[in-house]
Amino acid sequence: MKRKIQSLLLVTIAMMAWASCKEDDDDDAIAVASISLDITTKTLSPGEEFDLTATITPSNAVNKDVDWSTSDANVATVDADGHVVAVAKGSATITVKTNDGGKTETCAVVVITRVTGITLNTTAMKLYIDEDATLIAMVTPNDADNKEVEWSSDNEDVATIEDGYVRALSAGTATLSATTVDGEKTATCTLTVAGQYIFDDVSKEIRTTVYGDYPSGYQFWLFPTVEDDGIFQGADEYILVDIAQERMGTPFTLTEENPNNYDLDWRVTYRNHKANRIYEGFGYEDAMGDVKSGTLYAMITGEDTFEVTIDVLFTDNKRFAGTYKGKFVKNNEFYGENGRRAPGRGSNL
Repeated sequence: MKRKIQSLLLVTIAMMAWASCKEDDDDDAIAVASISLDITTKTLSPGEEFDLTATITPSNAVNKDVDWSTSDANVATVDADGHVVAVAKGSATITVKTNDGGKTETCAVVVITRVTGITLNTTAMKLYIDEDATLIAMVTPNDADNKEVEWSSDNEDVATIEDGYVRALSAGTATLSATTVDGEKTATCTLTVAGQYIFDDVSKEIRTTVYGDYPSGYQFWLFPTVEDDGIFQGADEYILVDIAQERMGTPFTLTEENPNNYDLDWRVTYRNHKANRIYEGFGYEDAMGDVKSGTLYAMITGEDTFEVTIDVLFTDNKRFAGTYKGKFVKNNEFYGENGRRAPGRGSNL
């Protein structure tokens, strides 16, 4: 009998010890310390969706169950797995909360109307040097939240653009682009810039140009045709400007004076075959010729690029004026393939 009582006592003690250890294990269960989300802000348009991923620390927490909720289901919804769907324009806060400890984290969701496209008021434009124009960008849809547009020109030597304002600088072509900040949608306009001159109140476009350089000066040929024929003086119409090297880069008045004692300080020639007339004036004593008064400006602006501005009043009161900024065109025989320094010319103009 005594042994049975002892056995019962031992069993009772063992069971009490096991229960005590279990209670200690429950007390030592690893609790949730914090929770975080992989995305804390998100901008969407209606119908777009994305997934949120919650991370609980420590990683070995016993109870990792969470609940998801939205502050405005009319703007964005969220399911039990953190899948968010944008419903309508507005703002909503998506919240995840741990069952253990009530730890929370949020993601701010903004639902907007995104840009879907952009167009320009024109896709092709032609300007003359120093002219300007305005391009207008139309962003769709009309209620897009961010209609901001960035403008650019792929050839700023030919034309620049700022806030849609276009300025033509020199002859050539440029692609003008308008790109939306939202969505990077792009529309383009092809710009052609040409030189022109005015003779007797009639405007004509300069299509082809050639220049040659010499030890003491420069010569410029401007043709109002698509292609010059290489014969120069025999062309139906052309403009010829000779200018001494010392005169380059600064506008000057056309006079008979020749302070540098060159064979030719300047020369302006305009041939109009239809008018059966060649107008010509020279910069040396008693040689103004057909030129009554005027100004001339010419300069080399880069490798095979130049700028010429002429404003001449002839003796019969016909006026010739124009500006051309362009590149040398290598399509003639007179100057050869390299386009410089005509053969047979002396050291002086």
